[in-house]
Amino acid sequence: MKPLTFDLETHTYRVEGEIIPSVTQILKDVGLIDTTFFAPEHAERGTRIHEATVFWDETGMDDDTLPEEWTGYLSAWKKFREETGFVPSHIEQAFCCDEGYAGTVDRIGKTHKINPLLLDIKTGPSQPWHRLQLAAYALLVKRELNIPIWDMWGVHLRKDGIYAVESYKSIEHSADWLAVLRVYHIKQGAIK
Repeated sequence: MKPLTFDLETHTYRVEGEIIPSVTQILKDVGLIDTTFFAPEHAERGTRIHEATVFWDETGMDDDTLPEEWTGYLSAWKKFREETGFVPSHIEQAFCCDEGYAGTVDRIGKTHKINPLLLDIKTGPSQPWHRLQLAAYALLVKRELNIPIWDMWGVHLRKDGIYAVESYKSIEHSADWLAVLRVYHIKQGAIK
């Protein structure tokens, strides 16, 4: 496998200089993500919360640079970890595959009951496209790490320190993701 690079500022994946579309870029391009209500501050918040959860998962310490108004999100993550017993084996790992897409998986790990488990950390409300995003990531993990993922969770962290979990089965959503990917490739002229 050729090395994958990721530019955080432009959110661009590349293999040997060639841009590889991300899962969210594909979902946007086919019209499944409505960016009308996206605001730069929401993206900044999401990025900072992800960084704080990574720091906590890797060190067991709080990120002192996290603005006070966002510490509730980190508290929600800690509460999720404690209550589910989730232990990550992979944290914020980027993958790409021969099907022509890339993405960064927030976490792969184990809980008290479910092994292995793929999760995506969210700081906003639930969206219909989340299941497709997680299914795309599950296929990346299967192809790149040979880890079969059956259970996928969207972990929604809230400012008030509460979390909610959306649970999906990869087998129920993988075909939908592959259909979306096919439409994307048709739109790009890769399939005629």
